[in-house]
Amino acid sequence: MEHFVRMGTAPRNPFLYLLLWAGLWLLSAPALFAQTGLQQSLIANPDNAGTYQGYQGQPIVFNNALYGLYLNESGVYQLAKYNGTSLTLIANPDNAGTYEGYDSGLIVFKNALYGVYRNASRVYQLVKYNGTSSTLIANPDEAPTYLGYYGQPIVFNDALYGKYMNKSGAYQLVKYNGTSLTLIANPDNAGNYQGYHGDPIVFNNALYGRYMNASGAYQLAKSNGTSLTLIANPDNAEFYQGYVDDLDYPIVFNNALYSQYLNASGAYQLAKYDGTSSTLIANPDNAGSYEGHSIVFNNTLYGQYLNASGVIQLAKYNGTSSTLIANPDNAGSYQRSPIVFNNALYGQYLNASGVYQLAKYDGTSSTLIANPENGPSYRGYMSDPIVFNNALYGKYMNASGVIQLVKYDGTSSTLIANPDNAKGCDGHSIVFNNALYGKYLNKSGVYQLVTGVPCALSLSINPSSLTITAGGSVTLTASGATTYTWSNGSTANPLIVSNVTSATAFSVTGVTGTCSATATASVSVATITAGTTSGTITACAGTASALPAVQQFNVSGSTLSGNIVASAPLGFELSTTASTGYAASLTLTQSSGVVANTTIYVRSSASASGNLSGNVSLASSGATTQNVAVSGTVTPLATITAQPVASSSVCAGTTVTVSVSTSGPVSSYQWYKGGTLLSGQTSATLTLTNLSTTDAGSYSVVVTGNCNSLTSTAFSLTIVARPDAPALTPASSSLAATLTPLSLTGFALATTGNSLHFFQAGGSELSPPTINITTAGVMSFWVGQTSNASGCKSSLTPLSLTITATPTSQTATPTSQTVCRSTNVTLNVTVEGTAYQWYKNGTTLANKLTELTSAQRGTTTATLTLVNLQTTADYYCKITTPNGVQTVGPLKVSVNFGCSARPAAEEADLQLLVLVRPNPIVDGHLRALVKGAQGQALNVALYSLQGELVNQQVWDSAPAEVNLDWDISQRSMGVLLLRAQTPTQQQTIRLIQN
Repeated sequence: MEHFVRMGTAPRNPFLYLLLWAGLWLLSAPALFAQTGLQQSLIANPDNAGTYQGYQGQPIVFNNALYGLYLNESGVYQLAKYNGTSLTLIANPDNAGTYEGYDSGLIVFKNALYGVYRNASRVYQLVKYNGTSSTLIANPDEAPTYLGYYGQPIVFNDALYGKYMNKSGAYQLVKYNGTSLTLIANPDNAGNYQGYHGDPIVFNNALYGRYMNASGAYQLAKSNGTSLTLIANPDNAEFYQGYVDDLDYPIVFNNALYSQYLNASGAYQLAKYDGTSSTLIANPDNAGSYEGHSIVFNNTLYGQYLNASGVIQLAKYNGTSSTLIANPDNAGSYQRSPIVFNNALYGQYLNASGVYQLAKYDGTSSTLIANPENGPSYRGYMSDPIVFNNALYGKYMNASGVIQLVKYDGTSSTLIANPDNAKGCDGHSIVFNNALYGKYLNKSGVYQLVTGVPCALSLSINPSSLTITAGGSVTLTASGATTYTWSNGSTANPLIVSNVTSATAFSVTGVTGTCSATATASVSVATITAGTTSGTITACAGTASALPAVQQFNVSGSTLSGNIVASAPLGFELSTTASTGYAASLTLTQSSGVVANTTIYVRSSASASGNLSGNVSLASSGATTQNVAVSGTVTPLATITAQPVASSSVCAGTTVTVSVSTSGPVSSYQWYKGGTLLSGQTSATLTLTNLSTTDAGSYSVVVTGNCNSLTSTAFSLTIVARPDAPALTPASSSLAATLTPLSLTGFALATTGNSLHFFQAGGSELSPPTINITTAGVMSFWVGQTSNASGCKSSLTPLSLTITATPTSQTATPTSQTVCRSTNVTLNVTVEGTAYQWYKNGTTLANKLTELTSAQRGTTTATLTLVNLQTTADYYCKITTPNGVQTVGPLKVSVNFGCSARPAAEEADLQLLVLVRPNPIVDGHLRALVKGAQGQALNVALYSLQGELVNQQVWDSAPAEVNLDWDISQRSMGVLLLRAQTPTQQQTIRLIQN
């Protein structure tokens, strides 16, 4: 419709126009939004206009009334008048039919209102309304149907000029002098639809407009009011090129006339006419297009420009050259409807998300004004701007597709609620009698005149301010509106709030119709304000903390009725000065209800201990008590809870340790001998190794804590000398292997008052000091001695023995034998033991042998003698040793009944016999007689009870009697064992040496 209004040509099929707009409206759905600042209402139509009928806009003010076009219920266009109260229709000057009548191009000239009118013959004429009635002005020729006066009026040199399509179908400039219309001759032979195309403007006392010449190219035409001349184009523009009327109107800037121009290359440029000739202004890039919508702002000409990337930008022309203004986002596009408001340039902008926004250019850069809601693509700010009541208004399509009026106050945008649940406003805005008027499509699909009046609610709260005691209640009453909503969500009036503990501002929003206003009441409460603590409190036990080891915080008060009393928790003290004046509490005096911001310092008291924490209480009558958390650490003193022992006497060569026990934090220990520091002795325990007599003396330790140091009592150390290492005896260290255990005591000499100790090569002590020498080789030992008085031990002396032969491993002889009937048989075991027991044919108690002279003798010794043997049997011997009981056997004796033995008396003569005289031994000499071993190998040995070999003598073939006389005077008193052994018999005698 805007194009038709601009061209001054009624649409050839108005019904199609209505269908077009209907399609756009059907895309929408109704919605309401909260608003402030403007209350809209609909002006009743003067008839029963139907769908898409009613008030059609194109408003103009004439004779203190608002006029516009109206499509009545019969489908005929009329002039409508609004006097500030109601809308009335002006009778048409003829009987115009459907979609005929008033069309467009309203203008005031010589106290009358003129416009385009399509008469009953559908010929366009100039119509005049004098304030009472309308009359038609006769056309200057006999223009046929749909031709005639097309509008685009302008007043120049006291005449009204417009666009006219003559009866030949060519456009001409037409002049109305107040009485009649005359045609201004075209400067060339313009044909059908060629000639004067309008877009008139007055510049340098001449009238200019666009003109399509006989070649079909557009030129600038100039009229002095009587004739029309053509201004040469700045290039060889061809058909439909040149000063086109596509997107822009001519505009005057810097004493020149500017307009959009389609050059010979098919690109749009800005053209400049200085009153003499036209020139083209170079585009700011090499591939773009000047799109028009020109406006002057800050002595500069601005317009739309389609850049080489296909994005529309704001172009700036300073009178010399054009430059592009960067878009406010990376993918948006400037659209149209520029307007100057609050010293800035505003226009419609399609952002990168496809949403329309209001864009602001302040002369330096462009920014986007946030939409009042988040809508989808192709919604948002839709242009048709107008400035009213210090705000910028325009059309806005909301998220539901409904058109609303949007208000921008210079800071933010808000939506104005529609006066009904309708399709919404349709622009055509005008200010009349301090109200904003426009075209509106109501919920029934009928167009009406809508008015918007600034809201004038006078909202108040009583009382507007008051002071209460903490925890008190507040009653607030709002007035000046119909409904109220308080900031806490309540809709009650009055508002009653209980237990108010802090200063609070209560606001209320009052609504009457579509207007709203906000008021605020302030409630003051006696308040203590406290900050958090900073700093760290540390101290040693027994002293108060001091700078910088204090904490501090700030406190202030307002609307107080009493002083602030600050009280410290247990273990803390307070002061308003950092170094002095500390006490358990202090008072901050209020003046006119105010305690100025004051720093309170907190320290630990001298009596405090351990980790401290608590709250400083800040109290004042009528105010809520505040608590400020404080904390600190008091380090205890180091103390010695257990002193070192007073003294100690230890053996030389040993290790001594002595300790102290402490409490409290200890950072170091240092031991001293006398007054000399002992290097490396820095723990609670003093350790001295490999002591010598030089280590004797007095020792003490200095204990150092985080807060103090102290010295222990003295520890006195006495060193006792150790005995010398024992010497070895001259006894041979080379021995023959034997099954008999060997005592080591004969190989070393203990000095007086000391005792010997023998150790294996691995370090374990031999107790008793007896070894087995059954295997040839070298055996190593150590021998030391211990003082019987002090218990001190000597160093060790090495002892090495060489074993020269390996004894037989037989444990019994013989293991098996066959004898003649009635033979005496001797069985012998070689395992050393402390007790022996023989058994026959088993080892149970029933098989145990007892002494019976006529049958068996030596049943509890190492040698069993069977007398006058008559049966074959198996014999066993259980031997008790230090390592447990060992069983030897079976020893099988078979009886051959095919032979007979010697007489029993003869066998008795061959029995091994050992006689010792005297026993106990006297004068240190062992005297003994051994019989019964004649012609046999004989081994006679003397042992201590510990298995130590005292003496030994061996015969390969013994005589009938063997006499022994051994000197054993070097042996200590006690029990000894004398053992005589042949291959078949063994006899052991227990001896006592006095």
